[in-house]
Amino acid sequence: MKATEYIVHALKYLTKLIVLLLIIYALMFATGMARISADQFLHELFHENNGVMLILSLVVLAFIYPKFGFVKRTVEAGINTDHELIMRAFSMAGYVMTQQSEGRRVYRASSPMKRVMNVFDDKIVLTYDDEQHITLDGIRKEVVQVEFRLKSYVNNKTE
Repeated sequence: MKATEYIVHALKYLTKLIVLLLIIYALMFATGMARISADQFLHELFHENNGVMLILSLVVLAFIYPKFGFVKRTVEAGINTDHELIMRAFSMAGYVMTQQSEGRRVYRASSPMKRVMNVFDDKIVLTYDDEQHITLDGIRKEVVQVEFRLKSYVNNKTE
C-alpha cells in the first residue's frame, strides 16, 4: 500500500469514528441520558484530560487501522475457467465489476448504503498473473467474505 493510500484510508476511518462518536453523543442528548449539557461536553472534550485522551485514541486507532483493516488474499481459481464462479461470489457479496484491464479487475459495492458504511473504501481489486491464481486486495472483512464464497464455489464445482 502506498503512503498516500495509507493516509487516505486512515483519514476515512478517522471520519467514520468521529461520526460514530457524534451519533452516540447525539443519541445520549436526545434520550436524556447525557449527564452534561452540550457546552459542557465540548469543554470536556477539548480541555479535560479524558476528552483529549479520547481524541488521541481515535487518531491512533485511525492511524494503525490500514495495517490490520486491509488484506491481500490469494485464491486458487482460474480467471477464465472459473469466471462465472468469481462473478457469482462477488455478486453474492454485494459487489459489481466497475473496471477491467489486462490482469486487473476492480469491484465496488453495488449498494449506495454499503458504500457509505464503508466510507467509500469499498474497492476490491482482483489481480491475476497466471491461469490458476487470483489475488484479492481490499478491506479485510469484504475480501475474506468473497474469498470464502469463492473457495467454496471452486471446491464444490462439478466437472
